[in-house]
Amino acid sequence: MVMSEILREGDVVLANFAYALGVGTLSLFDYYLDVDIDGVATASTNTVGVKLAGSKLVGKLTATYALAYAQQGEAGLNPADVDTVYELLECGLNFAKVGLGLGYEVLGSDGTVGFATPLATLHAFQGWADKFLATPAAGIEDSYVRLNFPFGKRGRFTSVAAVAVFHDYDADFGSAHFGEEVNLQLVARTERMTLTAKYADYRADELLTDTEKMWLSVDYAF
Repeated sequence: MVMSEILREGDVVLANFAYALGVGTLSLFDYYLDVDIDGVATASTNTVGVKLAGSKLVGKLTATYALAYAQQGEAGLNPADVDTVYELLECGLNFAKVGLGLGYEVLGSDGTVGFATPLATLHAFQGWADKFLATPAAGIEDSYVRLNFPFGKRGRFTSVAAVAVFHDYDADFGSAHFGEEVNLQLVARTERMTLTAKYADYRADELLTDTEKMWLSVDYAF
């Protein structure tokens, strides 16, 4: 995938402090980005936040959870007056043959700009159709359901696993409904080879256009 944005120069200071608690791992972070991307400084931000994540055995099941909150303001030569927030609420249950996850992620908006993540691997988050590689000015609320199917060893394959994710996207500022997306993936591995089939289907409502994508890949380790 070719990214249109180019990081030309800048100062990046990333601080992360993690502490193990009885209920999970508590992380405090401060990400300072004074960067020049495509010749403009509007991506320069300072983000301060906290995250708590953990897991717990519930009988024969494993429950997982993650909570996060961050505030973002302008930094460096950014001429904008940035005041946005990030919120995450995620929980899951892992059964013997299926994993279920529910999540709600908000990249907020102050009515002018959305919460910026210029250095993130964005394909992994708001859908594999890559419709939200940049946060819309109205921000985005991503409600999602994830199903994991670990099939284990199958024939010549040492492991086979499938993933299905459903996203529902809304604006954080205003009442627009952006659209919905379905993501599907199947991965089969041998000792040296990995076969991957991946599919994304974004159905637009009030933002962007309908998009379908499919990937077929083979990785071999020598």
